[in-house]
Amino acid sequence: MASLLADLGWNAAGLSRLLLAMALIAARVVPIFTFAPTFGGRLLPGVVRVAVSLAFAALLVPAVGQPAVATWGQLPGAVAIAVLFAKEIAVGVALAFVVSLPFVAVDVAGRLADVARGASQAQVLVPQTGERTTPLGDFGLQLAIALFFLLGGHLLVLDALAASYEAVPIAGLPAASGWWGIARVSIDASAHMFAVAIGLAAPVLAATFLADLALGLVNRVAPQVQVYFVGMPAKAVLGVFAFMLALAAVAVTIAHDTLGGARAVVEAMRGLGR
Repeated sequence: MASLLADLGWNAAGLSRLLLAMALIAARVVPIFTFAPTFGGRLLPGVVRVAVSLAFAALLVPAVGQPAVATWGQLPGAVAIAVLFAKEIAVGVALAFVVSLPFVAVDVAGRLADVARGASQAQVLVPQTGERTTPLGDFGLQLAIALFFLLGGHLLVLDALAASYEAVPIAGLPAASGWWGIARVSIDASAHMFAVAIGLAAPVLAATFLADLALGLVNRVAPQVQVYFVGMPAKAVLGVFAFMLALAAVAVTIAHDTLGGARAVVEAMRGLGR
């Protein structure tokens, strides 16, 4: 083995640093492919996620560099490596969490709309998350993912990943203020998520409210009419009709918020080192 490495111009120490660098880079990338629905999420088997992450790591090693862990800080080599892996996973999870929030908002909006129109019992499985949601929730999520890629949002995520390596190299630790910046962006994005969800569901909520009001008046005028049995299918159809009428505005809002969230992630990653 040593002779083969020598023939290739490598040595055991260089190979170990290369493999360590790939593993550390993969530790930051794996959470993105695991938790962010835009990159497959639970739809991809674990082996595929790890393989894609290692492929990314192999491409990023020349740009990111190889850590000299043996001389990193005052910690022993094994402890230093464990700390670096924990840091890489934490940065990757933070990146994936903030990227996922706009898509969670779209899913919540669809759930609210389906609850309002009485279709919340109809459940479908979302391949990217492995969870069940309502029909409009799944439709909105798939629409958001499609718009995200069409408008180049995935490139912004790659920019955020590159910015994270500029701010926090694989052999370094983020500044404490950088973590506070990530926390602030996460809190702001979470609060904005609920506002966006209600705004996206507003057309359906308004239509079903007017339908309930009309059915209430019918019940007062003609009590013999079975308003409940008439109203359920009417509200379901009316909700879908209102959603389709507002689809253009909904799509613009989804595109704006998903790209805005990705840009916020880029800035947050750049602030990790400050």
